[in-house]
Amino acid sequence: MYTPVRMRKEKGIILESIIKSLLVISFLATIFVTRTAFFPFLFGKMIFYRVLIEGALALSLIYFWRFPDEVRALPGYQALRWKSKDPLWLALLLFFVSMVISTIWAFNPETAFFGSIERGEGLFAMLHYLAFLVMTVIFFNKNDWKIYFAGLVATGVISSLMAWGQYFGLSFSFPVNLTPASQPSSLIGNPAYMAGFLIILLAPLVLLWEFSSSRLSRWLLAAIGVLFLLTTVLTGIRGALIAIFMGAFVLTLYYVFRPTASRRTKKGAVLLLVAGVVFWGIFFATKNDPFWDKLPAFGRLSNLTTHSNSFQTRWFEYVTGWEAFKEKPVLGWGVENYFDAHNLYRDPRVSTYSEAWVDRSHNRLLDIAVMQGAVGLGAYLLFLAALFYKARKRPVLVAVLVAYVIQYLFLFDTMMTFVVAFSLFAFLINETARRHPVEAFVSHFRGRRRLAPSLLMLVGLPVLCVIFYLWLFIPVRQQLAFQKITRNLANYDLVRETLPAAYYPYNFYQYTVRYFAYEVFSYKYKRFGELYLPLLKDMAAGLEEAREHNPHDPRLHTRLIQIYKDIARYDESYRTRIADGLRTGIEEAPNAQKLYYALILDLVGSRDVDGALTIGEEVLRLNPTTARSHLYYAIALMQKSDALRNEGEIDEADKYKSKVFDELEETDAIARTYRGTDRQYLTKEDNITDTQYSLFPTQDFINMAALYTQFEAYKEIVRTLEVGHVLFPTNPRLTQDLFWGAVIIEDAEKFEEYSELVLKLNPSWKEDIESLRPLVKEGQWARIKADPWVHEMTGGIK
Repeated sequence: MYTPVRMRKEKGIILESIIKSLLVISFLATIFVTRTAFFPFLFGKMIFYRVLIEGALALSLIYFWRFPDEVRALPGYQALRWKSKDPLWLALLLFFVSMVISTIWAFNPETAFFGSIERGEGLFAMLHYLAFLVMTVIFFNKNDWKIYFAGLVATGVISSLMAWGQYFGLSFSFPVNLTPASQPSSLIGNPAYMAGFLIILLAPLVLLWEFSSSRLSRWLLAAIGVLFLLTTVLTGIRGALIAIFMGAFVLTLYYVFRPTASRRTKKGAVLLLVAGVVFWGIFFATKNDPFWDKLPAFGRLSNLTTHSNSFQTRWFEYVTGWEAFKEKPVLGWGVENYFDAHNLYRDPRVSTYSEAWVDRSHNRLLDIAVMQGAVGLGAYLLFLAALFYKARKRPVLVAVLVAYVIQYLFLFDTMMTFVVAFSLFAFLINETARRHPVEAFVSHFRGRRRLAPSLLMLVGLPVLCVIFYLWLFIPVRQQLAFQKITRNLANYDLVRETLPAAYYPYNFYQYTVRYFAYEVFSYKYKRFGELYLPLLKDMAAGLEEAREHNPHDPRLHTRLIQIYKDIARYDESYRTRIADGLRTGIEEAPNAQKLYYALILDLVGSRDVDGALTIGEEVLRLNPTTARSHLYYAIALMQKSDALRNEGEIDEADKYKSKVFDELEETDAIARTYRGTDRQYLTKEDNITDTQYSLFPTQDFINMAALYTQFEAYKEIVRTLEVGHVLFPTNPRLTQDLFWGAVIIEDAEKFEEYSELVLKLNPSWKEDIESLRPLVKEGQWARIKADPWVHEMTGGIK
C-alpha cells in the first residue's frame, strides 16, 4: 500500500538514480569526438561533459529542495560541510579560491573565466570538475565508483587498442579519421595528451584491483595495466617514460624500506632496483647505438641533448615564465593568461629553435606560478601534499601519483586528465564520509534553515538555465551553422546568408570560429576576385570584435592583416590598417621576430624603404643568431639599394647591394649549421630538422633565390632551392625553379633529376622534356635556355 512517505521515498530514489546515471556516463567524455568541429578531439568532449554535469547539477538542486531531510543521509554530505576536517577537500577549496581571485584580477578576465576551445580550461571549465566532485562525493557509493572507474578504464582500453592499430599501420574512419602514426594519439588527439591520460588512468585501475576479490578479474586488471604502460611508451613521449620509471622507483624504494615487508618482498624490490640502475646505466652508456632508435620513446630520449631543439625550446620557455612570474609574483597574470604573459616576456633567443606561439610553459608548476602567482602555487603544493597524505596507505596509488606529477613537470593537464583526476579526488574524499540516519536530522531543516535549499534552487536553477543556453546551446548552434557553411562552400550566397548564425552572438567559441574562418574561405573564394570582397569585410568585422575581447593577442592582429591585405586589393582604404596592425602586434609581443618580418614586407610593398631598413636593423638586434633576421634585413637592404639607384646615387646603391650578398651568405651559414655544433647541413642525406632552415617557410627560399638573381649567383640559387625542396618536396614553385636552375648552371645530372620531379607535377610535359634531352647530351644549353616552353613553364627564377 502506497503511503505519502513511501511515495516520497520512491520519488527521491528515482531522482537520485537519474543524477547518478548522468554522473556515471560522463566518463564517455574522454573518448567523445566530433568529426567536423574545430579541435574535434576536444570540442565534443567539452560540450558532452558540460551538458551532463550541468544537467546533473540542476537535478541535484531540485533534489536538495524537494528532499532536504534525505540530503543529510547521503554518503559524503558530512565530508563537504564547512566544518569538514578532510585535508584534501579543504586544500582543493583553497586552490579554487586562489583561482577565483586570480580570475578577478586577471590581465584578461574574460579569457581567465572562459578559457579557449583549444584547451577547454579556464575557471568556467574547472567549476564543472568541482561540481562533479561535489555531486559524486554526496551521491556515490562504492558500487557507483566501481561502475564509473570500470567505464574510465574501458575508455583507456579502447584508446590504447586504437593507438596500437595506428602504430602498426591501420587507419580508422570511425568515430574520427585516424591515420597510421609512429607516435599514435588515438581518440585523445595528441600523443602527449594520450600519455598523460593513460598514466592517470592507472589510478582507477589500482582502485578497481583493490575492490576486486576475484583472481581472474585481478589478472585481467593487471593485463590492462601492462597495456596502459606499454601504450604510454608507444606514444614516444619522453617525459611520460621518465615519469613511469620514477613512479616505479618510488614504489620499489617503498618496499625496500617498509618495516613490515617480508624478506622475500624486500629481496625482490632490491633486485628490481638494481636491475633498474643497471638498465639505465647501459642505456646512457650506449644511447648512441642505433638499437635504441627502434624502441618508441627510448629513441627520442637517446637523441635528447642540451643543444637539441626540444631541450632549448623548453629552457627558453622556462626563462620566459620566470620573467613573467617576477612581474606579477603574488596573484599572477590570471588563469589561462599565460599566453599574454609569454608574449610580453618572450626570450628572443628561442626563435633560433622555434617561432611558435606558446600558451603553456610545458611545466605545470611554472604555469600555475605565472597564472596564479605565489598564492596559487602555494595552494597547489598544499593540495598535492594533501593528495599524497590521503593516498599514503596505498603505495601503488602513491607511485601512480608520483608518475602523474612528474609527467606534468614536462607538460600540462588536459581535459581528459582532469576528468580522471577529479574522480580520484572525489573518491578519496567520499571514502571518509559516513552515512547518518535521516531521523536524527529531520529537525535540522525546520524553520529558517529549511529556506536554504529553497533559495538555492530558486536562484541556482534559473542561473543554470541561462548558462546552459548562452554557453552551451548557442556555441553548439553556431558550430552547426558553420558546419552547414563548410558543406555548402559551392553556394556563395548561402555562405553569406548563414555566416551571421555562425558568428553571432559573441561568446568564448567565437575566437576559434572567426580565427579559422579565413583559412576555410580563402582557399575557396580567392579566385572569385572582387565578388569575395563582401565576405572578406564580414570576416574582418568579426575578427575586429574578437580583438576587442582579446586586445593583447597578436595572433588576431596577424590574421586580421591577412584579411586586410586581401581587401586592400579592391579597397585601398584598408592598406593603412596593415602596418598599424603589425605595429600593434609588436607592442603586444615585442620579441616575436616573425611580426617584424611581416612588417618589413609590408613597408617594402608600400615603398617605405627607410622604415623597412629600420625594422630590419631592429629585428637583427633582437637576436643576431637568427637566420631569418638576416634574410629579412637583406630584403630591406635590397629595397634601399634599388631606391638609391632610382634616385641616381649609384655608388651608394652599390654599397647597400654588397651588404645584401653578405647577409644572404650569413643567412645560409647560420641556417645550415646544426644547432649547438660547428657541423653544417651539406647533402640531401643529412638530417635538416635540427637546423634553422627547418623554420623557413616556402616563401623564404623563393625570396632568397630572387635576391641571389641580382648577383647572377646561380649556384647559390640552386643551393638554396635544393634545401627548400628537401623541406617542401611537393611545392610546385620550388620544383619548377629548380628545373630552371639546372638549366642556368648547365648541369646535365641535375637536369635529369629535376625533370623527373617536374614530370610528377604535370605528366603532359613529358614530350617537351623529351625534346630537350638530346640537346642536354649535346651540351646545347643556349638553345635550351631559349626554348619557348622552358620560359613558359618556369618564367625563370622570379
